[in-house]
Amino acid sequence: SEQAALLSSSDWELAACFNNIHKALTDHQYNTVFADARHIRTIYPEADLYSNLSFLEGYAFERLGLPDQAIHSYTFYLTHSTGTFSKRQRGYDQADAGDSLLMLQRTHAKKFVSTRAEDSTLRFSPIPPKLYTDPYQPGFSLTGTRLTDPATHFPFLIGKDLSGKLSYGGQLFIPFNRKSLLYAQTLFSKDMARLTVGFPMQLVQSSDLRVGVKVTPFISYAEIDNLTTSKGRFEVDQGYADFGARLSAGYYLQPNLALGAYYQYDYHHSGNKFRTRSGVEIWDENEVDLSVYYNLVEGISLKMGIKNKDAVIGLFLSGWELSYSLNHHDIIIRTNLF
Repeated sequence: SEQAALLSSSDWELAACFNNIHKALTDHQYNTVFADARHIRTIYPEADLYSNLSFLEGYAFERLGLPDQAIHSYTFYLTHSTGTFSKRQRGYDQADAGDSLLMLQRTHAKKFVSTRAEDSTLRFSPIPPKLYTDPYQPGFSLTGTRLTDPATHFPFLIGKDLSGKLSYGGQLFIPFNRKSLLYAQTLFSKDMARLTVGFPMQLVQSSDLRVGVKVTPFISYAEIDNLTTSKGRFEVDQGYADFGARLSAGYYLQPNLALGAYYQYDYHHSGNKFRTRSGVEIWDENEVDLSVYYNLVEGISLKMGIKNKDAVIGLFLSGWELSYSLNHHDIIIRTNLF
């Protein structure tokens, strides 16, 4: 099967060449198809096996009145190609629902090979290159550029409770459509259990996926047995509810390099603390983050930037962050990065 991991500059160039070919066929500029086809094979020698490149050349030959060359290209396409869109053209491997376009083009090729009957009913839609994006980075909800369709999943999670102690749990992502999903997170420690539910929604998304803006209203509830603070350990035995919203934006500077920023508002922030019956004050800090993200593998990025008053460097792993504060020399684990 075709290997396609992170988006590269050559993938962007590859998609741009396919788009040029589609435009040339639409504008009846058939002679210009072959230069782009040669360039595609230079960038990606296996393009004929995992795309419809040889079909596109065959159609250009057909329209130029060169049936022998068209039959040669169509025969190669029917014999060797396994698809219409290459997975290296991010998003387009999912654009052909039920392989309808694939079947249409294969039927066209078979008919011409057997009868040489010309058919001008085919249409070639624009397929401009798109960036690969991690759907849980700032600014992006669900973009459809992963190698598989977005699906419900429940990854394991390590975080911190309100006392700063390690907690364990999981995250649940349930897509509603390409622009919104339901997010739920559970964390359990010895002293408390916490549930957070959010609804990330895509507000702005450019056609090439370079720019994204999303907002996420959320609500959380923690059942607390004990709290440990700088003043000691307190028995609380009480529930703690909070709500708020996160606004984030992302901008891709290069295919695997993005600038991301977000602001998170919590109702119970440092200026509006929740006081328990035992007199302990609880709050979640409002948070401002401006960072650069570099994709290492699908779903894992190197992150470096400013979080509130911390200069941080670490890893962003599809919805949670493990980083180190360079100025406060502390490990930061953030889990509500929906």
